[in-house]
Amino acid sequence: DFEKDGRVAKMKYSLSRFGKNIFTGYLLLEFNLGLLAGNASDRYHILPDGSHKQLAEMFEISNCREIETVDEWTGARIKINVPNAEWIGVYPVKTLSRSEAGLEMTYQGTCLVFRIPIRLENGDSIDIDSQMGF
Repeated sequence: DFEKDGRVAKMKYSLSRFGKNIFTGYLLLEFNLGLLAGNASDRYHILPDGSHKQLAEMFEISNCREIETVDEWTGARIKINVPNAEWIGVYPVKTLSRSEAGLEMTYQGTCLVFRIPIRLENGDSIDIDSQMGF
C-alpha cells in the first residue's frame, strides 16, 4: 500500500504453518537502498542513540525496529520500520570490477536486514507489517 502521495510504502506479510512440527525460527526482511558515495560524510545511517554510521559501513543493532538513512546531497531521508523486529543487520553492497588499475570493489548501495522471531504451531498464522517512508 502507498500513502501520502507515494511517499510511504506499507508492506504486509502473512505466514501460516500447516504441519505436525512446531516451527521456531526467524523471518528476515531485506531492504536494498541504491544510494551512492558510501564514504561521503553527508550520507549516513542514524542509529537509535542518535549517532551516525557511513553508508559503506557494516554493522548490526540488537533490540532495534527502525533505522533512518540520509543522503544530504540529494535531500533523501528514508525511514524503515518493522515493528516486530528484534535486530537489524546493515552491510554495503559492492561490485567487483576490473579497470586499468586492476580489480576494485565499488560501493553500489546498502542492504538492511530486519530479523523477526517467529513461532508457529499447526494452524497458526502471523501477520508482519513494515513501513518505508521517503
